[in-house]
Amino acid sequence: MDLDNTLNRYDLVSNFTIDKSKLKQSQYMLSLLKEGQSVGVITSEKAYKIQVEIMQILQRLIGQYTKGESTSVTTETAEGIMVSLMYAIDAYALHFEKPEEAIVYLHSDSIKKIYTKGVELLHCYFEEAKQLYQDVKKLKLDVPVDAYHLTIDESLPVFMNHYNIIFEAQNTMASIDYPLAIDNMELQGVFYIKQYLERLLIETRFCHFFNHHDLMYILTNFGRICRFNYRIELFNIFELMINNAVFSLLSGGEANQVRISEVQYDRLSRLLSDCHAEKRANLINEAFDRLQRDLKTDQTITDYINLYRNEFIQRGNNAAEIDGFKMLIIREIEEREKPIALMLNENDRMSDIEIRK
Repeated sequence: MDLDNTLNRYDLVSNFTIDKSKLKQSQYMLSLLKEGQSVGVITSEKAYKIQVEIMQILQRLIGQYTKGESTSVTTETAEGIMVSLMYAIDAYALHFEKPEEAIVYLHSDSIKKIYTKGVELLHCYFEEAKQLYQDVKKLKLDVPVDAYHLTIDESLPVFMNHYNIIFEAQNTMASIDYPLAIDNMELQGVFYIKQYLERLLIETRFCHFFNHHDLMYILTNFGRICRFNYRIELFNIFELMINNAVFSLLSGGEANQVRISEVQYDRLSRLLSDCHAEKRANLINEAFDRLQRDLKTDQTITDYINLYRNEFIQRGNNAAEIDGFKMLIIREIEEREKPIALMLNENDRMSDIEIRK
């Protein structure tokens, strides 16, 4: 019987197509219902029944929230619980490989069952996030960058200790300052934190390809080039390291080398500034391929680096147009304190009338 139901589902999925571009990540089920109605696989009656079931779950959750003492809460609280409820339903709908499969599932199971399975999934994602957090802590870089340490030591624990799957599943609950190289800010709740930790772990693992002295070399000279205190500024360490590793390869160095001399910088700056965009992109792609090959990156790191490629190429193109490689390629800069001099000339005095204006 179960086999027959499974086969019937696959047959139904093949009979219609949902336009994925019209589905919203943050309101997945609602947009899925709308698209299902537009292609004729969800009737108005079915959509209404689903809405009624959702309201019944909301009513039960409000009772749970007030511990049975009341059946009413403030509008703000009710809206928050509703968003949390839909977040769990979205979690289960999103786990299907195709949106068509989720719609077919809607015809065979109640919203109550889908919500329950969504909550179970969120618990699994939360446990995965907690394990990822432990992995990040173990590999934490020994660098004096405040935002990096505050995010790991203070901000993320707030989420781990206070995340509420039932009533505030959509709430990220943490102020995360340290920026990723590639981030999806549209995500919320455990979806965002899990993604953030996955990517932070990848970036941290990549940085461990280089020794501590090279890390500090990059940070110190990055601060000198930009003329700010790198300890308190917001920037991404992975970007700095992979940028200079790629530039090292382009200048004739090795993949695990990030130190670039003035001679290498001059040669590299001329090479990238003088060639056409297409040739520049080819040179950069070849360097990225060699970087992955020489460092023997695993598939997870390789995939993440590939996501960053186009961003790097775009920055290279922008730098070539505005002669900006001096800000993009980190090389050793001598720290020079420039005295501030204020020169006053009595002949440059303004008249009383000019001062009033």
